[in-house]
Amino acid sequence: RLSNLQFDVMMGHAAVGEHPLIASHQMPALDSPSKGDAAKGYELINTLIHEKRIQAAHIHNIHNVGAIAACLENVPTVLHLHDYRYMCPVSTFYQRRWASRCQRTCSAVCFAIGPVAGCQRPRLRGGLGFYRRVKFVQKNACRFHAIVANSQFVAERFRDGCDTGA
Repeated sequence: RLSNLQFDVMMGHAAVGEHPLIASHQMPALDSPSKGDAAKGYELINTLIHEKRIQAAHIHNIHNVGAIAACLENVPTVLHLHDYRYMCPVSTFYQRRWASRCQRTCSAVCFAIGPVAGCQRPRLRGGLGFYRRVKFVQKNACRFHAIVANSQFVAERFRDGCDTGA
């Protein structure tokens, strides 16, 4: 446990309620991929980092690119790839219509193919936030102090989508 090593552990989260074991800060904007909430997420995380003198960040399943940017600009940041959230706008790489795994990397083609493949609804506005999340993280992959993946397959899919050769 980090607390046994004299580290203070703190968690920012979007979910309602507080974590029972560690200091936590509820920030609903963390769960929002919208461009409008990016500035709010940036400000929330930037303020938290400076007020609490946070030394490092570990990102888990955050949609808000502003919050991720604040971490990258202020402290060494680790990205944890639990799933395909930072690789696929709908987080699944699954095409329902053909019951098959998508082999593409995230691109503007997702908006044309997605509704036909059944992996995305034809609502451009809703999908744009998730698309921005994927492209932001992939573009900034080299800025993370470390990237942890739950499997070799997830690591390879992430690496395939990055322009940076991460």
